[in-house]
Amino acid sequence: MDVHGDDAGAITFAQLIAPFDADTFFSAVQGRKWLHVPGTPEKAAPIFSSDDLNAILNMDVWTASVVAIMLDGQRAPPPAYCRQTVNRNKHSVMQPDAEKVMALLRQGASMVLDDITSLAPAVGQVVEMLMRTFHAQATCNLYFSQRQRQAFNSHFDRHDVFALQIYGEKRWRVYRGRADNPIENPRYYNILQSEYDRVKGELDQEVTMRPGDLLYLPRGLCHDAMAITDQSLHLTFSCVLPMGLHLAQDMARRLIEESLFRADLPRLDAEDGDQTLRKHLETLLARLMELYSGEHGLELARSIIRDFSGAAAASFDLSKLKSRQAQPRGATRLGARRAGRSGAKSGRSRQIAVLGHHFLVS
Repeated sequence: MDVHGDDAGAITFAQLIAPFDADTFFSAVQGRKWLHVPGTPEKAAPIFSSDDLNAILNMDVWTASVVAIMLDGQRAPPPAYCRQTVNRNKHSVMQPDAEKVMALLRQGASMVLDDITSLAPAVGQVVEMLMRTFHAQATCNLYFSQRQRQAFNSHFDRHDVFALQIYGEKRWRVYRGRADNPIENPRYYNILQSEYDRVKGELDQEVTMRPGDLLYLPRGLCHDAMAITDQSLHLTFSCVLPMGLHLAQDMARRLIEESLFRADLPRLDAEDGDQTLRKHLETLLARLMELYSGEHGLELARSIIRDFSGAAAASFDLSKLKSRQAQPRGATRLGARRAGRSGAKSGRSRQIAVLGHHFLVS
């Protein structure tokens, strides 16, 4: 468990949860109750900033599927903040338009960016740390909101949440009601607001989040939030931990190799059908116990937990390429010609950038 870490410069879980004790979190808080950890702006600053927000907004990676504009609990339709364009894969997409988005933000709208993990290096480091610490699948979403405008009504999430306030202040209301282990499954999609309101129960506590504060919410716990300063920015780190269903899915994959589990079930209309079916079920269960009990089964479960988060993608490092001692004849002239053409193109790109509209959230 990566609590104290070993990557130079990367934040550890102990640092993220400080001054609360990490061991106490695992033994008494995780999965059991919510936790507010007051912090300082110095905790948030190395992870993300307003400059980082403007930088990633102007990346040519966004579509309506990963950018939501919310106004008073309702999601704006994509044509209200996007334009039709063609992406680098030559596919037609709805891409956020800076002028349209800024116009909605001036009306008090909130903006949600899904999965910024790979767009901000420090955010990516926190996500990777959480994956290692909890053996979890993790990601990070961004929420930019404005004073007294609520993006989402009361709800619960299907994953554990670590919310880190970057700037501004936001008031969170945490309720006593909690859904029973919700998961990513259609059963928990498109839930009516009346059902959320039924589940949430009474208010437990109001919490004001300030820069550097951290809020942990176990999955299923009902909550809502509203900015109480002109602007508020927070990151939500979401963690899906391995559960019994994942063990069952792994069993199903492994049982494909078992002839007994590939065999047909007994016919219902056969003589002594119930007795035959009961005996067959007992045989299946006995084989399951044989496969998954004892040390062998324990090691299979350990491997599922260890591998659940998935392997981190390898990073490019071109400095590791061996330098070439000598260039082929004519390479210098060819390189010069290409550099000239490249310079002309970059000059044209700069002109387009100057004429185009860019995001600037300040």
